[in-house]
Amino acid sequence: MSGQTEDFEEYRRTDLRFHIGLAEAAGSPRLVAAMTDVQGQMTDLIALIPHPPEVLARSNEQHAKIVKALRREDGPRAVRLIREHTEGTEHILAGLLPARAQDLIRSPA
Repeated sequence: MSGQTEDFEEYRRTDLRFHIGLAEAAGSPRLVAAMTDVQGQMTDLIALIPHPPEVLARSNEQHAKIVKALRREDGPRAVRLIREHTEGTEHILAGLLPARAQDLIRSPA
């Protein structure tokens, strides 16, 4: 196994713990179940994309900023940071779809 693959696998384990832990911290069993399900589904998709170290580092930076905002009880900032993080992931994953599917996503019915 290459070093980059091992690094990504460690990153993904940590990423899963972060996202599911965030849901657990919210104290909502439904949110934990939904996050666990979504993260499980995303694992297969994420395995298909390149994981350059700078992208993983950016994601980790976003996670750290989210935690910092939550610790400061700055809800509006935490929401903004989570939205940015989610939109970035959405953009990356949408790039895996065929062009026609991307057009359908971008054009509301």
